Amino acid sequence: MSGKKRAFVAALLAGWLGGAIAAAVRREEGRAVYLVDDKPFFVYSATFVYYDYPKDLWPARLVRLKGMGFNTVQIPPRREDPPGEAGDRDLIDLLRLARRLGLRVWLDGETAAPELQAFWSSRGGPILEDLAGIHASWFPPVGSSPAIPRLLGPADLVSLQQLIKRQAARGRFPPLVSAFDAGWPAGEEGRLRPSDASNYLLATRLLLADGAKVLNCAAVLEGLSAGDREPALSLSDEPRSHAAVFSRNGALVTHFGRLLATLHPAERPPAGEPPLVAMLPGAQQKPNSQLRLGLLASRAPRSPVFISALNFSADRPVAGVLTVTDPRTHRRLRLRNLNLPPRQALLMPINLVLATPEVCPTCSAFAPDERIVSATAELTSVVFENGVLSMEFVAPGEGELVMELAREPHGPVLTAARIRSLDWDEKTRTLRVRIPAGRPPDFRSRVGLGVQEPDSSVFLKAPPRLVIGSTVLVTASFSSPEMAARSRLLVPSGWRVKAEPGRPDEMEYAVEVPADSVPGDAATISVEMEGRVAQSAALPLTPPVSVRVRPEDALHLRRDTGLPIRPHLASLSLPSRRMYQIYLRNYYDEIKTFEVSAAGDGLVFSPPRQEISIGPNLEREATLSAVPSIPRSDLYRWNLEVRDGARKIVTPLVLAVIAEGESLAYEMDLDRDGFPELVLENQKLRAVFSPRHNGRSDEFLLKDAGVNAFSGAAVLEAGSPLEGRVTGPGRIELRTAEMVRRISLGGKDSFFEVEQSGGPADWKVSTSLVDEPGKTRFTILAPDAQIETERRPFATHFRLHFPGDGPRRARFVLEPAAAGKPAASP
Repeated sequence: MSGKKRAFVAALLAGWLGGAIAAAVRREEGRAVYLVDDKPFFVYSATFVYYDYPKDLWPARLVRLKGMGFNTVQIPPRREDPPGEAGDRDLIDLLRLARRLGLRVWLDGETAAPELQAFWSSRGGPILEDLAGIHASWFPPVGSSPAIPRLLGPADLVSLQQLIKRQAARGRFPPLVSAFDAGWPAGEEGRLRPSDASNYLLATRLLLADGAKVLNCAAVLEGLSAGDREPALSLSDEPRSHAAVFSRNGALVTHFGRLLATLHPAERPPAGEPPLVAMLPGAQQKPNSQLRLGLLASRAPRSPVFISALNFSADRPVAGVLTVTDPRTHRRLRLRNLNLPPRQALLMPINLVLATPEVCPTCSAFAPDERIVSATAELTSVVFENGVLSMEFVAPGEGELVMELAREPHGPVLTAARIRSLDWDEKTRTLRVRIPAGRPPDFRSRVGLGVQEPDSSVFLKAPPRLVIGSTVLVTASFSSPEMAARSRLLVPSGWRVKAEPGRPDEMEYAVEVPADSVPGDAATISVEMEGRVAQSAALPLTPPVSVRVRPEDALHLRRDTGLPIRPHLASLSLPSRRMYQIYLRNYYDEIKTFEVSAAGDGLVFSPPRQEISIGPNLEREATLSAVPSIPRSDLYRWNLEVRDGARKIVTPLVLAVIAEGESLAYEMDLDRDGFPELVLENQKLRAVFSPRHNGRSDEFLLKDAGVNAFSGAAVLEAGSPLEGRVTGPGRIELRTAEMVRRISLGGKDSFFEVEQSGGPADWKVSTSLVDEPGKTRFTILAPDAQIETERRPFATHFRLHFPGDGPRRARFVLEPAAAGKPAASP
């Protein structure tokens, strides 16, 4: 970003109202610390290519990222078309949505268009300053064979360590990685090569151990465009294995990000002195060259410390006792019962003072010397409510928790929901607790400790969910009327709450849930007494009723996932009728009756209207049939309407009706990018072409098998955008000034035909059916073309070369495979 542009953005930031974020870099103890609103902030970000996702999916995708623990989304510059009025409007909508969800935004590149000034200066925004224009990327070496899973080792991460050290040496900004991915890229066959989830875990934990304070994960969400990296969440929102790693890191940053933002790698002791962290040698223990240990600390003598332990071994666990030397006081500490399985990592706490808000926001009643001495598991949260201290851990193996408390606990110790006996040393005021190993894949384990019998207690009774646009009743019961009088309910900013006394020891609160809340998000409500949070609850936000419709077709942009088509698309082969299943879920805490009706020109519905009563938080199925009033092939648009009193939910749907021996050709924006595709469809096949994307074919679908023959993003691309139109039943035309391409699909055919005059003489086609032997067969018939075939591990590539300037014709066949025939052939 240029100096003038940066000054412009800084001026806008300075003038923000309400939601303004003051971001700055401050040096503490000789190290750069990133601050937001004058508090240390660890930037844990995910790339969000907003223009590459259907806009109706933005809320769900951002809620998903927030739920994974990301506190920031990075917005890259547009790759296509300079931002105009529509692009700026989309960006403003995205900023509003991020602000409602409490997410920060990292604008990368020249995105501070003057058209955004009115929004920024008058309404505020969530943008983080001092990050734009800073690029530091890391991607691992690819390796040789895509068929052999490869595990990253210490040598692979040397470049990552050097990158962080170079940034730390500059000292002007905390170490930052703006694009990070530990997966493998896709080859020319267009298929991603999955990476073991442990690669992500060990690589990100090496970043933390080496002092990274700003981390952006580049491949979290899959977009419409063919990506070159393995995303954690597919287009259909299905998680891949490393999504759990991102969530695990997110839990750590969510609860201890302020601490991690201020701690730095401890300096190594002089040569000849023992390391700060080491495994205590055992009689049967051999040195483990795959074990990496590190220490994060500050120069303050009583500040927290985190020990990083990474086991790169593929088959050798680490077990034993750790010795740690405090670099500030040179005191030595032993951590017993370390159990670290292969390809696992832990960030273990030392000296966490409970009364500090960075450790436990609800532990203000604890004395300054009460603390977590150490834990050989990964602590992810600490909460104190009604006399119970609850601690969440990630424990791939059994660990041990050591605490110093001012008094002996009076209640039981619960670990993994089992009551355990206390190991209490009255003389040293030390408590030792075994931390059971959690179950994979998240290895979560909980320790609950009855620290004291509270003199006062609060019990919050709230509904299991908050229905958007409704008023919900929350009840708080207190151990005395005096406490009830001195309490209040804390709700998110901008929400309305009205207190109504019930019994002398009870308060009732009417909470209005704003109608613009984002479904899937969560809101925290808390009871506060005398400046302290006594009890809280995080409740999911839901719509009053959700509607699902089956069947619904998907666009198979990738081999392993489909993008649901909106409006809902389904096909009907005449003579027959289309049966729909309508699934309604009632999110109210009472029985509700919903009115369901269907209407659309040219269609007859049975029943056209029905009333459905559903119990609280239950789902009920209803059936609905649709048939054209005149049995003919056409595209019929209709609406399903669900009424809840004055509220109305309208779901638009499309029915492609195809008579036997006939075919359809129509326009519809199947990928929801704002530009229509051209679709050819008969009772057996569907072929989809995108004029905007150079006429490429995204899908050649054998409908009964649900198999898309095409793979890759360049199938039949013409080299530049085209104009497209429907020219008749089963016929479309794509053209430029130099080329005309006509494509047809017969009503009974198992193929579509392409005839082209002018334009490129080379056509490229890729199919993934090499992995579907005996199921489907794809064939290219082009007598006038020279066909070159290249077989790859995941796909077969064809290059059709047409000599001369005459018409170019080819037929593309897709049918169930006959015995003994290959899945793909020229």
